[in-house]
Amino acid sequence: MRTAKYILIVATVTLLSYVALAQTNTSDQPVVVSAVAPTYTMAIRASGLSGDFYADIEVDKNGKVTSAGAASAPELMRKVIEEAARRWQFAPDSSGKQGRKVRLTFTFRNVPPNTSDFDSTTIFYPPYRVEVRNSMEIMRRPSH
Repeated sequence: MRTAKYILIVATVTLLSYVALAQTNTSDQPVVVSAVAPTYTMAIRASGLSGDFYADIEVDKNGKVTSAGAASAPELMRKVIEEAARRWQFAPDSSGKQGRKVRLTFTFRNVPPNTSDFDSTTIFYPPYRVEVRNSMEIMRRPSH
């Protein structure tokens, strides 16, 4: 099951890379070559935190992320968001422009288990949004 999930994620990222490279970039915004989702750690799962969190990054002329900050994210999530953001890769800028700035959106979503519309696969929404999902078990008190 994990292998199939991993293959699906890699295939999605690869497909996005080909789409990104095929696009004509007419704006100053860099084209995504490789996107990385943050890890939904056990601590984040246990906290129940969900929602949109942002990472402001800077990209050099070669497409490498040179800085990433998620200052508005809760402390618990900041490190995993910044680590994922630093691993993104962008197409080189043909004009050689340094310091291109991008805001990435990382959506953490808790969903009830066994719902028909739930798919635990990470979803990439081009150009700069990633949604990671967690199936939350609802704790019930034993009935006496």
